[in-house]
Amino acid sequence: MALLLSQDKVYLLDTAGAVRVLGEEDVLAEVRCPEEYCQGSLLFWPRPFLALDPTGRYFAISLQGEPGVVTPETDSVPSLYLVDLEGGEAWHLATTAGAPAFSPDGRKLAFAAGSVEKVRKAFLYDLETQAVEPLEGSEGVVLLSWGPSDLIAVVELADETYRFLRRTEEDWQELSIGGSGEGS
Repeated sequence: MALLLSQDKVYLLDTAGAVRVLGEEDVLAEVRCPEEYCQGSLLFWPRPFLALDPTGRYFAISLQGEPGVVTPETDSVPSLYLVDLEGGEAWHLATTAGAPAFSPDGRKLAFAAGSVEKVRKAFLYDLETQAVEPLEGSEGVVLLSWGPSDLIAVVELADETYRFLRRTEEDWQELSIGGSGEGS
């Protein structure tokens, strides 16, 4: 269903939900993803839902979870989970969350989630301290990725256009992406 690369291994998330090193039998983690929509999303668009830290120790996944309220019927919401593939532990990090991305050094996990104000923004999770930091100025974030040293965000604006931001030490800077004017 999905392949993930670390510094020296390839990890497979198969259609049964098993996570293992490619070519090895040991199952490191299991996820529940029985619906065709879930499987198709992970197969064709893994980036918004899956991330593996550079060392291959941590695996982050955003899945549609069971709804918290059953009656009246509600939609399931995406929940973000962090799995320690070496330690055999897993944590629920956030609900209404996705777009996980590990920093190049593997010490932080960035993700997009609904905030207390019910606005989707970027957050940073420190794997060592387990502290979560909201990143102000990232309201509307839909996708996150790390460059060699900086966090990059795609933010959807109210008019359904997008802007690209780079996180510096303390603030966001707008990136100019392609084109030289209208119609480009």
